[in-house]
Amino acid sequence: RRSKRFEREKTPENERLRSKFHLEEDALILQEYNCALIYADGSSKGKLYVTQHYLCFSGSLFGKDTKAVYPLEDVVTLEPTDSPAPNSMLMTSTSSEERFTFLAGR
Repeated sequence: RRSKRFEREKTPENERLRSKFHLEEDALILQEYNCALIYADGSSKGKLYVTQHYLCFSGSLFGKDTKAVYPLEDVVTLEPTDSPAPNSMLMTSTSSEERFTFLAGR
């Protein structure tokens, strides 16, 4: 009999995530959020995926696909912020600082 974890690993959503972001075979989506990644010249609307080891963002900015992978081991802080909009989060890692605005209920 197969374990529930094995069955979860084989879901189409998890297989697409691993393929899109080139993640390990055991990577699982723990949570996903509709959000926008804020840049100086605009925002990329998309989804933020939380796995056991990564934050992965996939979106679109000016019609161009954008994606980013942030290893959780590199994340120094995750802090709520009201800038640039309510429901925003500032993520600071060892290599970058990113702002996400969450689009819950939109």
